[in-house]
Amino acid sequence: MASATETGIAFVRGLGGSFKFALHGLVDHRLAMIILGGSLFGIQLGAMVLLMLNPSLSKMVMES
Repeated sequence: MASATETGIAFVRGLGGSFKFALHGLVDHRLAMIILGGSLFGIQLGAMVLLMLNPSLSKMVMES
C-alpha cells in the first residue's frame, strides 16, 4: 500500500511540475515519453519484486 501511495504522490507532483515547465516551452516531448515509458516499466517490475520479497524484509526496506 505504501508503494502505491508513494507512486501516486510522485505522479501528481511530477505532472504538476511538467505542466508548469510545458507552459514555458521547456519540455522535450521525446525525452519525456522515453522517461514515462521507463517509469511505467519500472513500476511494474518493482511491484513484482516487492511481491516476491519476504514481508518483513520489504517493510524494513520501505522504512529505511
